[in-house]
Amino acid sequence: METGQNVYVNSGHTTENKLDNQNSKLFSSSNVYEGMSVDEDDRGTHSTRRYLGRITVWSRCHRLTAVCVLLLCVLLLTAVTVLSIKYYNLILERDQLKTGYNNLTLERDQLKTGYNNLTLERDQLKTGYNNLTLERDQLKTGYNNLTLERDQLKTGYNNLTLERDQLQTSYSNMTLKKDQLETSYNNLTLERDQLQSTNYDLNRKKDQQEAKLKELIKDMITLQTSYNNTLKKSNQLQMEKDTIEKMLAAIRSHTKLGWKYFNSRFYYISAEKKTWSESRQDCRKRGADLAIINTSEKRDFIVTQLSNNEAWIGLNDIDREGVWKWVDGSPLTTRLWCQGEPNNAGDEDCVETGSPKPHEDLTGSQGYELFNPVFICEFVHFSFFSHSLQSLQS
Repeated sequence: METGQNVYVNSGHTTENKLDNQNSKLFSSSNVYEGMSVDEDDRGTHSTRRYLGRITVWSRCHRLTAVCVLLLCVLLLTAVTVLSIKYYNLILERDQLKTGYNNLTLERDQLKTGYNNLTLERDQLKTGYNNLTLERDQLKTGYNNLTLERDQLKTGYNNLTLERDQLQTSYSNMTLKKDQLETSYNNLTLERDQLQSTNYDLNRKKDQQEAKLKELIKDMITLQTSYNNTLKKSNQLQMEKDTIEKMLAAIRSHTKLGWKYFNSRFYYISAEKKTWSESRQDCRKRGADLAIINTSEKRDFIVTQLSNNEAWIGLNDIDREGVWKWVDGSPLTTRLWCQGEPNNAGDEDCVETGSPKPHEDLTGSQGYELFNPVFICEFVHFSFFSHSLQSLQS
């Protein structure tokens, strides 16, 4: 088909080329005729004949082209017909193959079903065979056991017969021995009575010994309890000793740094003088804070350490005028003010302590004056030593 189309196309191009050549020739001849004289009749007649001859040639070529196209169409129709027949044959063969495939698939499924059924029956027969084999073996074992029992029964019967004869002989001997035993029984009865009397005495002594043993066990338990309590107290004393040693080591280490220990707390009295805020910052750098004096014992200790000097303590009313709080946020409950204090003279917000008069040891003062006192830091992280000492004292 493709070859025929190519021929048809090439022939078409060839025909068109021929027509173009003829037209160009006619155009050139017409140009020649225009240059000739009209009066030359003979030459005009000759040119007309030549033109008519060329038209006849072109007609022949056109007919030849049409014949070629017709032949190509016939060939194309023949090829289409042959391919259609082959196509229908292939469709028919495909349908036959599909039918055969479906039949084979159905037969395969039936064979698989039959195979599965046969496999199942085979397994059932194997199971039945195994069960029958097991029952046969059990019956054989039972038969052998029964045969063995029968033989044993026969042997036992013979033995019993022999024992019966022996027992009869023994019976006669036993009758004789019975009489002898009766005599011995009477003698043993008399001995038994004597032994019972002896046994009673022994039981009485045994009960006395058991009572003594119980008293000894009770005493032993009491001693064990006392020992355990003593051991427990010893362990507690050892723990308290270790705690005291740790506390003493801490006291010694802080004492070397200038701290002084009192009532489970460390106190540090500075050598330099600063404002109240600077003093508190210095205490915090040392891991402490300005001292809180909320007991008379603390007051006496701090006044003694200060001698006649004055020092900042951790009491202020910076947050709210007239509401005095310690640096730990607790309110002021023990009032140990000097006479006329607090007077808020010059907007005083901070407190210093220390006076020649021990009972007038707290005075109000600002932290912004030109003269500043020293300060007292209090370290309270060793409060667990106080609990240890209290438990030791109790």
